[in-house]
Amino acid sequence: MVGKLLKYDLKYAFKSLLIPYIVFSVSCLLLGIILIINRELVLENGNTYLISIGTGLITSCFIFGAIGIGIMSIIVLFKLCYKKMFGNEGYLTMSLPISVEKLYLEKILVCIILEVVNALIICLGLYLLAYTLFYEQLFYLSFIDFSSLVMEIPLFVIKSLYSIVLMLFLFTFINMGLFKQSKVLMGILFYFAFSLIVNTVYNVIGSIFIILVEIQIVYQIFGICYYTIISVVGIILTIHFLKNKVEING
Repeated sequence: MVGKLLKYDLKYAFKSLLIPYIVFSVSCLLLGIILIINRELVLENGNTYLISIGTGLITSCFIFGAIGIGIMSIIVLFKLCYKKMFGNEGYLTMSLPISVEKLYLEKILVCIILEVVNALIICLGLYLLAYTLFYEQLFYLSFIDFSSLVMEIPLFVIKSLYSIVLMLFLFTFINMGLFKQSKVLMGILFYFAFSLIVNTVYNVIGSIFIILVEIQIVYQIFGICYYTIISVVGIILTIHFLKNKVEING
């Protein structure tokens, strides 16, 4: 059942995001090509009027494609993680022959897969843009400090998981009967407020670690442990609330 639900949700998500994906990726490639043509024309005769118009149009598509991926991702996650669990479809979802833990895990997996695919699409698009412009230099990666990425990547992954857990926790929290109106607005306000508090505590304590130890990696290890603990607590509380406290809107 989890597999079928995951497949259905992912199919809906990627179908909704297909057009922004295509627009962004194609725009990155075309923008790189047209900038190369623009550069060659400048070197030859300095006439780039038509090319400049094309650059502006493709740049607009590039920007709207990137924004579209972000906006559509938010809409898709809201649909899958809020409407289907706490909205009009909530009774149907909660009546499925599946445990709360597995249902929650399925939503976590959907969010993670969507974030990973979004990151890959954006990286691919930017790579296409960079490759068309600087393909000679892409073979020389000595300027990249790969040692710093060893800890930055796990920290980024944990922070992404924390964001997903926080979103699902607040979706559950605002449907515990504490708020009768403007639930979504309250959820957004709580999200930013809680994120501000958590990130401020992280930065303050992390800065103290750096001052005392003077080793950057200690700050990163602390961040991994810090956001992991918060994520685990969030998962436990969310599952508890889903089982005992949540109210579904009919």
